[in-house]
Amino acid sequence: MHVPDADETTQNRKCETASARRMRKRNRYGPNTEPLTFSEKVKAVPQRWGIRFSVEGDLRFASHRDMMRTVQCLSFRAGLPLRFSQGFNPQPRFSLACPRPVGIASMDDLLVATLEASAEITGPEILEKLNATSPAGMKFFQADELASKGSSQPERAEYELDIDPADQEALQARLAELGAQPSWPVERRKLTKPSARAAARSRTIDLKPLVTDLRTKDQMLRWTLQPKDDLWARPSELLGLLGLEDPAYLAAVVRRKITYHQETGKSPQADGR
Repeated sequence: MHVPDADETTQNRKCETASARRMRKRNRYGPNTEPLTFSEKVKAVPQRWGIRFSVEGDLRFASHRDMMRTVQCLSFRAGLPLRFSQGFNPQPRFSLACPRPVGIASMDDLLVATLEASAEITGPEILEKLNATSPAGMKFFQADELASKGSSQPERAEYELDIDPADQEALQARLAELGAQPSWPVERRKLTKPSARAAARSRTIDLKPLVTDLRTKDQMLRWTLQPKDDLWARPSELLGLLGLEDPAYLAAVVRRKITYHQETGKSPQADGR
């Protein structure tokens, strides 16, 4: 019986056709491997959960990367049956549907987490496990199972800000002035190192079509942001346009509610707390 050596085996694999290569890989686990039935395929689909939480206090100054690390550590401590990516460096499969601006508190953040298909867990159990290990300023209050496919796209975000009574009169005058203007242009620059080409990395953005329902009520400034071609207005840009450049105002902004659109399957509830 002829036993091919390593060089001969390599040469044979180079010469084999694509169909033969697929057949060899398919038969790797034995000729008696049967295809999965429909019910087995349904059971093998990973679970996707929409987990809503709030961020307040000093934790609002954490960056998006810090929040992802925090959520990852909390999930490990809670013992959630996370689904991991494939490859040499597997990572848990979760994401924040609408990242929160640094320094702004949020009452309605959405974490989309993928769990193993075999996981037997309920929404209240997820909330109990996560809240048991969450830091001060973070509270999980709702967990719903989502459709197996699709993504949660934010449609609009509602903000509010408590205004100092001393600034109320100037703010009302500025609101009336903006209401009569056809556009609200602001200059947006990318966060890059100072260079001779810094001017080329800036652009003018009209905030007026991106901001709706801008009003004051009971010394509270409220507004709603909605995207246009994936372009969002920044709360800091709107405050600067209103003459509220004090950093204390930006740190006092609260993102109260986010409305999402689920591309496939049912939508998560969007009524906040």
